[in-house]
Amino acid sequence: NLLDPVPVLDNKENSQSIEIQEKTFYSDSLSYNNILASIKPNSYKVKGKKYQWHSIKSKNEFIDLIEIFGQRDYVYTYAWAEVIVPEDKTVSMTLGSDDGVKVWLNGKIVHKNWIARSFEKDQDIFPVTFHKGKNQILIKIQNMQEGWAFSCRMLPLIFESELAEKANEIIDGLSKND
Repeated sequence: NLLDPVPVLDNKENSQSIEIQEKTFYSDSLSYNNILASIKPNSYKVKGKKYQWHSIKSKNEFIDLIEIFGQRDYVYTYAWAEVIVPEDKTVSMTLGSDDGVKVWLNGKIVHKNWIARSFEKDQDIFPVTFHKGKNQILIKIQNMQEGWAFSCRMLPLIFESELAEKANEIIDGLSKND
């Protein structure tokens, strides 16, 4: 499920401020539990305005938010999914996002990355533990300007040495772009 895009501020000119963008990223207008409670009635209120939840299926390995909502700058959305597992299991969650991304698993923030970047699959990798039964994943994706997309995958646990290798690949890629 995806929530309609929510503007960072009603005043577009002030929304462009990096400080305001960052403050919006780190704060949430309602609590995690209130956000989840809004999924069933299918609407969420922010500053008195109602936003709708949409059930979506992606044709790709990623969700192109511009394809779904049109080009929107200085906005954020939430994505929600429920994962059912037969037993406790620790996996590597991988995310790609354009731009900032914050992840809750069962009500606890397990990852946040305030960043301006283009989308690529698997940009962030971190371990998460799913508990037997239903698990709730909530992801906040905030867009500054232009591209807006995200992906989320669960892979077998990647060990620290493999994470270091992935980090080195990213660093090598960045230095080639300089």
